[in-house]
Amino acid sequence: MNRTARYVVLPLLGVLLFISRPGLAETDAREIYRQNEARVIVLRTHFNDRPLGNGSAFVAEYQSHKYLITNYHVISHAQIYVETAGSRIDDLSVLHVSEQRDIAILTFPGIERLGAVPLSTYEPEQGERVFAMGFPFVPGTQDVSLTITDGLVSNRSLVVNRFGEDTRYIQISAALNGGNSGGPVFGQEGRFIGMATGVFRDMQATNVAVPAAQIIEEIGRIQERPVSEEEATLRLRSRFDFISSVVRAGEIFRFGSFYSPNYKLHLYPEVLEHASRVYKAHQMAASRGYGSFDQVLAAVDPILTDDELMYYLMIVDYYRIVRPQQDLAEVIFRTSMLPSTASEFYLSGRFYYLMHQQAHPPEGQQLRYQSYTLDRIEYDTDLLNARANITVHMEHGSFPIELRFRYEWGNWFLMPSYDYPAGPESGNN
Repeated sequence: MNRTARYVVLPLLGVLLFISRPGLAETDAREIYRQNEARVIVLRTHFNDRPLGNGSAFVAEYQSHKYLITNYHVISHAQIYVETAGSRIDDLSVLHVSEQRDIAILTFPGIERLGAVPLSTYEPEQGERVFAMGFPFVPGTQDVSLTITDGLVSNRSLVVNRFGEDTRYIQISAALNGGNSGGPVFGQEGRFIGMATGVFRDMQATNVAVPAAQIIEEIGRIQERPVSEEEATLRLRSRFDFISSVVRAGEIFRFGSFYSPNYKLHLYPEVLEHASRVYKAHQMAASRGYGSFDQVLAAVDPILTDDELMYYLMIVDYYRIVRPQQDLAEVIFRTSMLPSTASEFYLSGRFYYLMHQQAHPPEGQQLRYQSYTLDRIEYDTDLLNARANITVHMEHGSFPIELRFRYEWGNWFLMPSYDYPAGPESGNN
C-alpha cells in the first residue's frame, strides 16, 4: 500500500482561494465577491432526505456553454441538490466526472439564464495573490453563508501522486474549511485559476486547487455515450489502466470507489446492516482486553461472514495508516454512517476476498497484484453495458475474472458480477 502521500480531499469540505496585490486586497476582494456572488452555489448532500453536509459549486461558461462545476468527491457519496436564488434544484444531471482530477461537471434546467465564471487557461504566477469563495460549515451554527478568503500561490505546479498516477495542482495558502470543496479560486484582477479540492493533513496552509486548464480539458471530454464499439473499448481500456494503477500502488481499499455511485447508494441500506454487525463484533472483541490484533481477529472471525471480515480488515488497515490516532470503534461507527465510504470499503473488501480465494497467497503474505490481460469484451446493443473477461496476474499466480461495467457520468463504472460471494449484490444479478 502506498504510504507516502498524505494528500486528502475534504469530504464535503470546500477549499476556495483568492489573490490580490499588496495594498489592494480589501478592494479586490470586495469586487471579486460582488462579481461572483450569484455564480457560486451551495451544494447540499443527503441520503433519503437525511442531511449529510454541504459543498460548493459554481456556474462556469466555456465556448458559449454553461456548466455547474464542483469536486467529484462532493457528489460521489450521496444524493445531491443545489440552492440558488432561494430555490432548491433537485434535477441535476451529471455530464462527466474525473476521479483522478476530482472534477465533476453537471447541468440543470435553467442554467443558461444564470451568470457564469468565464473559463480560460490562465496560469497564475508564483507568489500571486489568490481569493477563494465557497460555503464553509461552521460548527455550532446552522448558518451556511458564502465567504471569501485570500492567500498566495505557494507553488504554481505541485505534482502529487494520487492513485498511482501523477496529478498536477496549484498549491495555495488560503484557509480551507469544510464545505468549501468545489468552490472557485481567483487570481489577481479576478481571473479564474482553478477549483479548491483538498489539503495536506498535518501541514499548515498547504492546500491545493485543480488548475483551470484541467477543468477545460475535462469539459472537452463530455459525450453523451460511446458511438462505436471501438470508442467504447478505448474508454474501457483506459478505465482498466486507471483501476490497475490504483491496485498496483497498494491502494486496493479504493477498489470499491470504481462502482457506480447510483449502485453504491442502492446498496447502502444493506451495507449499513453489515457494518452494524462489524461494529458490534469489534466492540465485543475489544471489551475482552486482548493483547494482540491476531487475538481480536480470532474472536471476530466466527461472528462475521467472509466479506464482512474483509470489510473490517480494510477499515483496520486503512485507518491504522491514515488516521492511527483515532479509536477504531469510533472509526467503524462513523464510517458506517457515510453512504459512499461504507459502500466503498465494503465493496473493496468483497473484491479483496475474491482475489484471496483465487490467488491463494502463502500464509501471512499480502496479495501482490502485478497486471491484467483483457481477454474479451461483450457489449449490449446501446453500448452502455459491458461484460469484460480479464486475467489477473498476481505474484503467486494468475486467474480469470469477469467484471461488469455500466456507462454513467461520462465514465465506465463497475456493477455487480456473478462471481462475487453471496451477499447483498446477489439479488441484482
